[in-house]
Amino acid sequence: MDDRISELPIPLRHHILCFLSQKEAVRTCLLSRQWRHVGSTRPNLDFSAEWFDDSQEKFVSIIDRALQGYRDQSLSIHKLRLDLSSPESRPVVSLLDKWIPIIANLNIKAFKLNFLSYTRPYYYLPSAILAAESLEELHLRKCRLSPVESLRFKCLRTLTLEYVQVDGRTFEKITSGCPLLRRLFLTRCQGLRNIRLSEAALPELNHFELYDYKEIEGPSIEIDVRNIETVSIAGGQWIWSHRQSEFLFSRLTSLTLYGVILSSESFDLLSFGCPTLASLALYNCSGFEEFHLSNDSVKSLNISTSQTLLKGATIYAPNISSFLFFIRQVPDTFSFTTATSKEWSSHVSLSSCEEDPDFDVNWWFLELRRLLKALSRSRISLSLRMDGGPQDVPCNAVVSDETPVVVQSLNFDTRKCRTTSWYLEFTSGLFLVCRPRHVGHGTLVSGSYRNYRLSEFQLNILLANKSLVTRKLRPHFWQHDLEQVHVDGQLVQYKDLSELRNRTYYGIVCLQLKWRATNDSSAGTGDHDFSLVFRSAILGFDDEKSLLMSQMSIEKRFGQSAVFVASTLMENGGVPKSERVPSCLQIGWIYGPVTEDILTGFKMHAPRPAFKGSASVSLSARLNQVLRGYKYSLASSSLPFGSLSTFTPSSKASWANRTEPEPSLLFGPSSIGSGRPIHHPSHRP
Repeated sequence: MDDRISELPIPLRHHILCFLSQKEAVRTCLLSRQWRHVGSTRPNLDFSAEWFDDSQEKFVSIIDRALQGYRDQSLSIHKLRLDLSSPESRPVVSLLDKWIPIIANLNIKAFKLNFLSYTRPYYYLPSAILAAESLEELHLRKCRLSPVESLRFKCLRTLTLEYVQVDGRTFEKITSGCPLLRRLFLTRCQGLRNIRLSEAALPELNHFELYDYKEIEGPSIEIDVRNIETVSIAGGQWIWSHRQSEFLFSRLTSLTLYGVILSSESFDLLSFGCPTLASLALYNCSGFEEFHLSNDSVKSLNISTSQTLLKGATIYAPNISSFLFFIRQVPDTFSFTTATSKEWSSHVSLSSCEEDPDFDVNWWFLELRRLLKALSRSRISLSLRMDGGPQDVPCNAVVSDETPVVVQSLNFDTRKCRTTSWYLEFTSGLFLVCRPRHVGHGTLVSGSYRNYRLSEFQLNILLANKSLVTRKLRPHFWQHDLEQVHVDGQLVQYKDLSELRNRTYYGIVCLQLKWRATNDSSAGTGDHDFSLVFRSAILGFDDEKSLLMSQMSIEKRFGQSAVFVASTLMENGGVPKSERVPSCLQIGWIYGPVTEDILTGFKMHAPRPAFKGSASVSLSARLNQVLRGYKYSLASSSLPFGSLSTFTPSSKASWANRTEPEPSLLFGPSSIGSGRPIHHPSHRP
């Protein structure tokens, strides 16, 4: 087979090798003699001190010979990456001082200089690299930039500075000399106090990232670039400012701020000055007590204020798809308005600190209800960290006629040692506010990284639900609505709770709770009669009218069968008479001979015609048609010998005039006078 790739022109083979790493390119060139020269002249060079176990002198000599070969052959270097050990190494410093001024004239397009050490010294970068007009990408780490009067990066599109010492004036000179700069990354740069990105200096800038924690107070950042698309700032004291409130970010799609100080004018900018903003994330930002946002384009919104208290939040996001809200306590005022018809999710995280001994759990439940109700149109995930508050929770914490809110997942955590009574009362108050479908996430087994056990919160949910069956403890209202509990996909059997306590699970363990009459708007009973049951059973509230209304509501839903209503309050919602398999003879007596013949397996309760003009596909369906046709023919009024539909005890036809036995004698007395199955009292309607 001909090697067509080796016959390609050298520039094309160079282009192929550019997509390979240095090691892969060397291995490729060793396979054929025709590729050896191509490998030694590829325009991409990548050297790392981590690949060499020998001395620094040998590593430096390899780089020196390679660069000298390119210079002797007048070859261009498109990309050069150097990962060196330390700027304190004298051979390394000598190599850089020699070659940086030279490679600046070799039509280089991308240059990355990285020192692997984390020591304090910086390498003094020669100013010649700042004069390389052919550079399109520049990445510097652990370097010190010397002051320059002016520079001109005509082609630079990406600039990355990590742990670089640069003063504000030099940085301003660099940014003003990059008219085509599109991506700017700054990480822990020393000497930068104020950063200003202007439209005049950086008209093409569309991505900016700043990761820098300043120990000084008052550093500010100002961005006045209309075409910018993504902004990410992480710092401890940075102040976001802009000179004109009517300034618009016409293309901004993503904004992430961590630890940034904002002002009220900043929220006006986010609401009215960012028409294309799709993702907004504010983590531990300060400078404001209330959050107001009205933006039609926001789809992802993250707010975390664990260090400051947020007093109010008003959000209007018609097209929201994801909302994360991490706060210490529920704001005094909270509203969330959306017009989306699509399914969207919300994740709420609340915490109470140990330093808050006066934590009012009663008020906290009411505030939590108000917050969850505002988010009830979403799929809610709730995380609770309860380290504060009293050791005892009063059982009358929440009394309300409002329907509990559906919560898809609930995670609970605490560092305090809580008693069983605390868990019981807290769970009762919490489940009056919300109805979780999944409760996680278990307790990590000591000495293991993947094995979990049920947490105390999860175990106490099982114990509380068991009390309704054993009647050893006072039953709580929410237990009547809890139909089934699964642990890791298996139905809980309450006779082995001690085994459940000690069982380990691989990965996070989760309780799956199945509530009765769960719908999109409520996770509880669906009516408002649950509060009456709670008041009567827990608070001792006794009112004839209330109990009568509760009884009428139960009859409206479950009927007047006392056996069936009693079964709804049992563990699995069943009665003993239904917990066995009846015989075919019993089914035939109750439902009729056709069901007996088909063994109740062919949907005989659904009315279907005897014949449709075509043969049935399956034998069972064909037998079904024959049997039903025979039954309907006997019941037809057109029979010369009479029919079931016309037969009555007072009929003029006498028994002697009939030449066939009465069909009732063939089908049994259970089929007389009814074309429908006769329900047995021991079975549910």
